Amino acid sequence: MNSEKRNKWIHVRLSPSELEKLQARLKKTNCLFLCDFVRRVLLEDKITAFTRSQSLDELIQELVILRKELNYLGKNLNLVTRKLQTDLPKAEMRVWLEENQKGHLALHKKMNDIISRMDFFSQKWLQE
Repeated sequence: MNSEKRNKWIHVRLSPSELEKLQARLKKTNCLFLCDFVRRVLLEDKITAFTRSQSLDELIQELVILRKELNYLGKNLNLVTRKLQTDLPKAEMRVWLEENQKGHLALHKKMNDIISRMDFFSQKWLQE
């Protein structure tokens, strides 16, 4: 950055659409203020632009969904495990053991889903 005091002005008139375009470009950079962005463009200084990867956005959305599902399965499995660690009558114990078995199967299925989704996205990224 320049350490000189900035006391000179340049006035520029823009239409509303031009200002929107400029602000849209500003949002894609590391500049915090419009004046800083415009100054860098005019003086041809370095501007770091951020781009978004659609495949990465898709992966993040998938991971959020899978994380919620895994949290649900984990909480359910913990509940069943705690219940099994208490003294239960045999009839009730069978019901909880069946729930425990269902929870383990659902967890393994979800883990296989995660692995297949990760394989899909890794293959997609390797092609790009």
